[in-house]
Amino acid sequence: MKNALNYYYNLYPTSIHQINDSYKCYVDDEEYLLTPYNNDIKIVNKIYELSNYLLKINIPCHQIIQNNNGQLLTLINNANYILL
Repeated sequence: MKNALNYYYNLYPTSIHQINDSYKCYVDDEEYLLTPYNNDIKIVNKIYELSNYLLKINIPCHQIIQNNNGQLLTLINNANYILL
């Protein structure tokens, strides 16, 4: 998973911990969670817009991070993942 984080997100974590199907990692004291996305692919953009709006009005929530291709979902090992 380290290679996927490097390639798709230009992240170079100091540590990675697998939690079930998700991966928690740390980069410069920032915590990231790469987790499978099993919901409807058609609504991921709406979730992204909602999370950005909540952050803008100072309501804490996870920030969804786009990959290097500007996409919200990343196909890794035949599964869609999303980075928070």
